[in-house]
Amino acid sequence: MSKIALVIGYGSIGKKHAKILKSLKEVDDVVVLTSQKKKIPYRKINSLHQIKRLNPFYITIASSTDKHYKQLNFLEKNFSKKKILVEKPLFQKMFNLNIKKNEIYIGYNLRFNPLIIFLKKFLKKINIIFVSVYCGYHLPYWRKNIPYSKSYSA
Repeated sequence: MSKIALVIGYGSIGKKHAKILKSLKEVDDVVVLTSQKKKIPYRKINSLHQIKRLNPFYITIASSTDKHYKQLNFLEKNFSKKKILVEKPLFQKMFNLNIKKNEIYIGYNLRFNPLIIFLKKFLKKINIIFVSVYCGYHLPYWRKNIPYSKSYSA
């Protein structure tokens, strides 16, 4: 049985996830769910319902934030024991979503940073009360194709 990784959304972050997944020896095939019409270097599907036939072992949700709830809800209803990474932010507003059958991870910038991983291990030995880490970026540089003040990032 081939190990299929699925990327939902093929914007700039979806492209990065697909490229990284393709380079992993544990992944046999990368499939992208996108409504884009242009040709992409991966097998492409255009409907959530087509995912059922794929039965991916790993899923990345890199679509626009307003679609995350619907997509996660669909995956929770139709799959179990899947590892699902959702790009930040998780939702654009509060939702009550009870995840019991799958493992959900949220992709925050610093989660896998080598320095943060080192600090986490190092600080376990010390009684720390509070840690604050700041990673800043000038928001107008994030989304060049739309006014930054109108984006969900703002």
